[in-house]
Amino acid sequence: MKKFVAITALIGLPCSAVAAFQYDYSNVDLSLPARIERGKAVPPPKNFADSPAMRSWMKYGCLWNSPDAKTAGDDVGACLHQIAAELPPFDPSKPRYFGEHYSPQRFLECKAYAHAVRGQGQFSATQCEVFRLRRIENPYFWPYPHNQDFKWLEAPKESVYRPGMTPEAYHKALCEKESGRWIYRKTERVKSYYQIRPHHPETARDDRKDMFVSENPVEFVLIWAMFSQKRPRGGGTTKIGGEIVRGYEFIETPVREIFGEVTGPYMRHEVNFVPTTQGFNDVAFSKPVAKIESQYGFVWRGIERENDREMGIAGVEWGVVDLKSNQILSLMRTFLRGGGRGAAFSRGMQACQLPATDTNPYNLLTETLIPNSSN
Repeated sequence: MKKFVAITALIGLPCSAVAAFQYDYSNVDLSLPARIERGKAVPPPKNFADSPAMRSWMKYGCLWNSPDAKTAGDDVGACLHQIAAELPPFDPSKPRYFGEHYSPQRFLECKAYAHAVRGQGQFSATQCEVFRLRRIENPYFWPYPHNQDFKWLEAPKESVYRPGMTPEAYHKALCEKESGRWIYRKTERVKSYYQIRPHHPETARDDRKDMFVSENPVEFVLIWAMFSQKRPRGGGTTKIGGEIVRGYEFIETPVREIFGEVTGPYMRHEVNFVPTTQGFNDVAFSKPVAKIESQYGFVWRGIERENDREMGIAGVEWGVVDLKSNQILSLMRTFLRGGGRGAAFSRGMQACQLPATDTNPYNLLTETLIPNSSN
């Protein structure tokens, strides 16, 4: 009990609020008024001593054994409190940008409890992350000024939602009315493509366990997906001299913070296959470039329909674009139904069954932009 008294005194919470910390993750009110109330901002701590050491400590979650802790004064209460105070309040104009459990106050209580019971093996501080879960933006990185005028196809004006629908019935209606796969123009002997909107790697955290936060639950990352110049059929077991399946020579992406300190606005990613006595090894490498060579781009977006996320449904579109003309060469639209509260889109996810087609976005890409097959 002394631990609870100490930590709650530091963060200014009643001891009972931390010592008896409990939360029903499966039965939370998702009405807008309830989310606004839960998402109220936490006032800042009264005696917060800001410093580079404190900021570094906050960055790593105020861990008690952090090398920055002593330099920052070992004020774990102020550290936790400041992290919670810097969380924005729930914005009712952007409800899908905040997790279903979002609550700065709950986050603070949870982190305090985790700190108080550390080392007892009964609770982990990672369980608190759901209370500050927000959408990470994945901006569009268009390579040319005229690409800013790119227009997606308009959504149908009439909603298929009807009051009283079950999630299964609503998902089926959306699939039947809107889903599909359309290739308007194919181009052969394509050696590369540009990834217009790469996913930030942190979107693979807890986003898919939440009903709102993940804009695209599929998160189909194409950076390392079968784009090499020479890909022996059969994977790593293929012997030297085996049949070769040609693919893209390289792909290009914008530079993001995930690449660290690099020069140039773009990155080029390639894979070389190095022969060995057992077959080959694939060696991936990337390099910064000043401009892209690719004429075509691959892009995605999440789409919204009436009451879709509240019923565990997420819509996604993928498109192949001619970067010179802004023309859409192909488009695929599907709707995903999640596995229910607590799982959301992390497991048990179902997509629309598109007739006689493959719903893999990579196949849409390669059937539209047919990879270079020449030597």
